Amino acid sequence: MHGFERIGIAEIAPGLWRSEHDARNDRPALGAVVGTERVLMVDSGASPRHALAFVEALRDASGRTPDLVALTHWHWDHSFGLSALGVPALAHRSTFDALARMRDWAWDDGSLAARVASGEEIEFCARMIGVEYGASRDIRLALPTFMVEERLELELGDRPVLLEWIPNDHSADGLVILDRAARTAFLGDILGPAYYEKPVAYRSGRFLALVERLLALPAETYVEGHDKPLSRSGLLRELAAHLAVARAVEDGERNRPTLARLAADADPEAEPAELHRIAAFFLSGAAT
Repeated sequence: MHGFERIGIAEIAPGLWRSEHDARNDRPALGAVVGTERVLMVDSGASPRHALAFVEALRDASGRTPDLVALTHWHWDHSFGLSALGVPALAHRSTFDALARMRDWAWDDGSLAARVASGEEIEFCARMIGVEYGASRDIRLALPTFMVEERLELELGDRPVLLEWIPNDHSADGLVILDRAARTAFLGDILGPAYYEKPVAYRSGRFLALVERLLALPAETYVEGHDKPLSRSGLLRELAAHLAVARAVEDGERNRPTLARLAADADPEAEPAELHRIAAFFLSGAAT
């Protein structure tokens, strides 16, 4: 079995906790919103060990443990720890459907390789599942308890939280969890492209609408699953190249070097290879 059992967490605002993401095994950042009556955990992690390590760290740091958990989407690194928590889980209905479909899957190397070959799984995810779980793959999926259709308001005790579904390319079930008191939104991976499509794609109109919805939230801090928290201005800087390409594609531009040049103008510090990749993703979305 692989390690990484102990994780560090930090209080990024009063009553709002976040763990670090870990690129070694693709563990995302997990979160917790601590109210006077209830604690909401954001995402259940990549495995029971990941989930329980976060719970232990939260207990040590705050004296509290989760009473509820909300899943931002179904992908393995955000949901496979749910079985260890033993608390009610909230998620979009499509999250429930995806996890229910996977409950009887086998997770040995051969089964993972077959799903990669069929396009049902991504090679990177299959590899990271091997890192997280080692050779023993006793993966038991739990299902969410309560379904969120469009939006849901929670009250944790002087701590209002909004769960809102926003259409995006990364995963059709994407929920954003907004801690209204801390003006902080947990995004999961909602800003990512559709990695499960071949070729990988962004749809320009959907991406622009997503960013507009995110900026309309009463948030000053945005927490992504696999990156550092960003201010509102930091988010716009991070997305500058994406937005430039998305707007150009929406206006009918289809020349990849032209799109890459527009992306470079918007983000001069970005690596050229990354800018070409962004252009390719939006062109793939335009072709479907």
